[in-house]
Amino acid sequence: MKFIRIFIFLILFISCTEKLSSETEKASRVKSPGRVTRYIPKPINLDSLEKINTQKIERAGSHINKALIFNKDSSLWIGTSKWVEHRIFGYDKPNSNSKRLILISCFTGDVEGNPYNLKYGAFYTTDNDSTFKFKFRKFVGKFAKVEILKDMRSLDTVYFGKKWLEFE
Repeated sequence: MKFIRIFIFLILFISCTEKLSSETEKASRVKSPGRVTRYIPKPINLDSLEKINTQKIERAGSHINKALIFNKDSSLWIGTSKWVEHRIFGYDKPNSNSKRLILISCFTGDVEGNPYNLKYGAFYTTDNDSTFKFKFRKFVGKFAKVEILKDMRSLDTVYFGKKWLEFE
């Protein structure tokens, strides 16, 4: 008799935990059109991400990947390298306290899902398959005025820190 009670208790316990587990799982899923289920990632602590990636760049010192400005057409390009790192924000004004509009970074946490919700997004590089092209216009103090182009049309102007750029 004792065995039957334990058995019933175990069945009830297992069924309750399965129901609770399935309710939790349902809460973490979102149905999208076309019957595709995607999971919502855990929230990112942007302050931590900012601090960690900024420290990595500071530790790199002068061993950073810079964007090249080509003399021929003033286009701006930055590729990737596993030996050097880059993290270049494009600002609304020539001031690092102004609104951030775009980010080109080697760090996955900075790029995947555009965690900073930047108007023009976050990218690893400006390679040929990029959404945007960039044209250097002039230096403004410690910043470079750069035009963002899409399909050869000007979208906006952003300001990149001068320290992140070099001429071909």
